[in-house]
Amino acid sequence: MEEFAIIKIAAGVMICTEVIKGMFFQDELLKNRFVPAIAIAFGILFNAWDHGFAMNYDIFLGGLASGFAGIGAYSTVKSVIKADQIHKERSEAEG
Repeated sequence: MEEFAIIKIAAGVMICTEVIKGMFFQDELLKNRFVPAIAIAFGILFNAWDHGFAMNYDIFLGGLASGFAGIGAYSTVKSVIKADQIHKERSEAEG
């Protein structure tokens, strides 16, 4: 189960990041500006938590990786949904 830890951490990172972003940042520019920093911080925190709050370079780098993985997964899903909506709008306009 340890090999899937980064997936669990990345999902948790983005859920927490979106909740924090929605609660504290009202300006759209601020929301997007601080998302990577928040995601990386949560990634490091969750990875340290997953390893009993020990801290070494492996845990730190794993937290960075899970933070970036969460950002990438979120961006990919958001882009796919947006592309699907654009495709539907074009199909309706042509039809």
